[in-house]
Amino acid sequence: MSDEHSDTIIRLLEEIRELTKERNVKLDSLVDATRKRVEESLNREKEAQVRALAQRRRFLWTLVPLLLMALGWFTYVFWAMPRAEQRLMEQQMNETRMMQSNYLLRPAVK
Repeated sequence: MSDEHSDTIIRLLEEIRELTKERNVKLDSLVDATRKRVEESLNREKEAQVRALAQRRRFLWTLVPLLLMALGWFTYVFWAMPRAEQRLMEQQMNETRMMQSNYLLRPAVK
């Protein structure tokens, strides 16, 4: 009975060992697959960050000159043009004053 009992225990232990080996192989393959997915995900994330940075740089290289041109245009429209118009208005006022003073200084015709 003892031999039969020990044979059964040995057989059960061998079966447990085989099942444990199978489980370990499955767990290793699952860990490898998960590690591979995580690495691919990290690589995709890094690539996305690189693309986003490149796109941001292109956007800034486009935006900065446009902003400078807009600033120059606003400066011209709201600072240089009014001064030029003011100078022109002053010049016209001076010409009008000269014409009026010349008219007043002219001898009266009888």
